[in-house]
Formats: sequence, structure tokens, C-alpha cells
Amino acid sequence: MKKLFTMVAMAFMAVCVNAQTTLVSYPTQGDISGWKVSGTTTESTVKIHTNKDQVNALKLANGYTTDNVSNGNHIELTCEGGFKTGDVITIAGAVSVAEADVATKRATAVIFEMDADGKCTPLKQFSDFINGKLSEDNPVEESYTLEKDFDKLYIGRDGKTGAFVTKILVTRGSAGTAIESVKANVENNGKTYNVGGRVATKGLVIKNGKKYVK
Repeated sequence: MKKLFTMVAMAFMAVCVNAQTTLVSYPTQGDISGWKVSGTTTESTVKIHTNKDQVNALKLANGYTTDNVSNGNHIELTCEGGFKTGDVITIAGAVSVAEADVATKRATAVIFEMDADGKCTPLKQFSDFINGKLSEDNPVEESYTLEKDFDKLYIGRDGKTGAFVTKILVTRGSAGTAIESVKANVENNGKTYNVGGRVATKGLVIKNGKKYVK
């Protein structure tokens, strides 16, 4: 029974992954982009793996605000219908700093919103990007889940050196949302449902907010 449950759980996880929709992608996947650069932010390249391998990147050359008001130096993210609560933003990047300067130079990306007057409110500051000049590691991917809806989102720089964004991926999942919806709606009515919210009696089912295999 335990083995069967493990197999079902693995299959369910695969369904969840396949149910994801890509909203924004850098590097562009097919015809999916959803990003554009502004101000001093440019399409560029950066060397990683201790300066051995050159990869494409979006270079955030300067900070994104002056007195908390946008100065136009950012990456703008858009998608049809806007971004929704639960969308996941994944970012990776690198800096290129000489060993003598590592104590004073660092940088990362910040996701922020901007109002009609240009006032910026940070939503998430990521961990400092790796130093591609000194590290053998790949740029580290870090994710943030939106807690409310947005028409547009922006990515700016925090730090005192160029921040090279090597990956931006915004995804929206449907399978996980369906499960949460089932949990919220069935409560303690005693019926069993599948992951799509329909009444079911066999397979991976949800009853009183808990998952079972029948």
C-alpha cells in the first residue's frame, strides 16, 4: 500500500508540473517572453564558472529608484490578464567582481511594484547573486510567490555593481489551486473528490480536506 501511494504521489507531482503555464520567460521560450528593458538596463552577457563561460543576461547597471521614485532603470514584466496571486517568479543571476573588490561590491535583483506617480514598493529582494568571476557554481535560482494580483511587475537592482539576470521565469499552476479549492469547498461533508474537484470513489481522492488512495 505504501509503495502504491508513493507511485500515485509521484504521478500526481508530475501532473502538477505539467499543469504549469509559463507567463514570462528569459531566455525566451518559443514565443513566450513578457519582458522588456528600460533606462540603463540592457541585453548583455556575463561570464560565469570562474570567468570561463559566457552567457546571455539582462544587465541591471544602476539602481532603480531615486528617493523611492523610479528612475526608469528596470526590467518590466507583463502577461495577458496580469499576474495573479500564487504566480511564482524564479530569478537567477551573477555579478562579475574582482577579488580585491568583493568586500565592497555586491548586487542582486528586487521585484517591485510601481504606482502611477512612479513610486516604487519592493515586494522581494533576492539573495546576493554569485560572483561569476570567482565561483565555479551556476547562478542560484530563487523563487517568490505573489501574495496579490498585479497588472505589471518590475525588476530592479540592489547593490553597487552590475547585476546580470540570467533567468526570469514566471509560472502559474492549476493543479495545486484545484486541490486547495476542493479543501475549501468540501470541508466536512463526507464526500470524496478527485484533484479536479469532481466527486470520485477511486484513485487519489480528497475527503474532509485530506488526501487518500482508494
